[in-house]
Amino acid sequence: MYPQSKRGLVQTEDVRLSAVKQFVSRLGVGIKNRIRYVIITDKFGPVIKDPSITALVCSSETLAGGVECNRIREEMGMNKVKLLTAIRGEEGGMSSTSLRRKETEG
Repeated sequence: MYPQSKRGLVQTEDVRLSAVKQFVSRLGVGIKNRIRYVIITDKFGPVIKDPSITALVCSSETLAGGVECNRIREEMGMNKVKLLTAIRGEEGGMSSTSLRRKETEG
């Protein structure tokens, strides 16, 4: 269950996955052919279990979680993943919830 502040703003998995696939379709072939789509059902997803994962895209808000993933991977004898941090241009800029909140407010 989502907190009251996000109810109605968080899209279904199908809608979110479709949006991600649409975004990826605009990337270069060399990148989009190497992407694997995974529904994350726990705090870390497969990154702490799958040694074949080599990179993780983070926002400034989720970077600490990426660092924690690397700590866990090292404890389990795996290589660290490369943490790629996306810089937001405005408050809530990368957050789909923030974008939908702006749409409903304005």
